[in-house]
Parts: sequence; C-alpha cells; structure tokens
Amino acid sequence: MSGVIEPGAYMEFVWISYALTALGVGGLLLFILQERMSAKRHLKREEDEAGE
Repeated sequence: MSGVIEPGAYMEFVWISYALTALGVGGLLLFILQERMSAKRHLKREEDEAGE
C-alpha cells in the first residue's frame, strides 16, 4: 500500500501547483487593490464635482 501512495514521484508537480496558485492569488490581490484605489479616486472626483 505504501508503494502506491509514494509522494516522491509527484512532489515536483505539487510544488509547481502551489507556486502557480500563489502567483494567481497574488495577482488577483494586486488587481483588486488597484481597482479599489481607482474606484476611490473616481468617487472622490465625483464628490468634488458635486460639491462645487
């Protein structure tokens, strides 16, 4: 049974998958933060124009 579930053969695939997932999540986080900052700037601009 231990020969069937030998992690050594799959460890490279597992670590590459972890790395790609971390890159994807990091990229999405950066995208979300950038969009949030853009929305805040847009809202501030709209509020300033409405106040004048």
